[in-house]
Amino acid sequence: MLGNDLYIAQSVTLAESMALLRPQTIGRMFDERPMSRRELSLYGLQLVRLGGMAKWVFRKPMIFRSPPYTVGPYAHDGQLEVRLKFAEAARSAKAAGAKGFKYDEELGRFLPAVAAYIRKEMKGYRAPSKIPEDKLPSKIHRTAYTAEELRKILEERRKAKK
Repeated sequence: MLGNDLYIAQSVTLAESMALLRPQTIGRMFDERPMSRRELSLYGLQLVRLGGMAKWVFRKPMIFRSPPYTVGPYAHDGQLEVRLKFAEAARSAKAAGAKGFKYDEELGRFLPAVAAYIRKEMKGYRAPSKIPEDKLPSKIHRTAYTAEELRKILEERRKAKK
């Protein structure tokens, strides 16, 4: 029923499925031209089927979320290098004439030949500009603000009310 308004992407390595929804689909805001897949990946909403711990924490089978900010031009150099490697692997798989399905021993199931080729090429790849583990933004700040920053904001608000 949703037609071009819904794309489903299932991850091989993660225990979650994700759908990218055009905002028009949710809010019924009609646009003369629907978003392209490229625009959709930047501005669309993600409808994510949760699994494992996340399902227990949210107590919902699915949640909506915005695409990560690193989807667009704010990606780290290492992320861009991995995406380029992925694109090159896909291009070379098509050039090699990969067609049909191939059985993946490790996964124990069939994959499209191009996906199997990409998986083989990407296995073990590490970006040259990878951020060291201790410098990852998620390791420095788990949330948008630290506890100290939140205390400072609260104190400033209280002072402003006086």
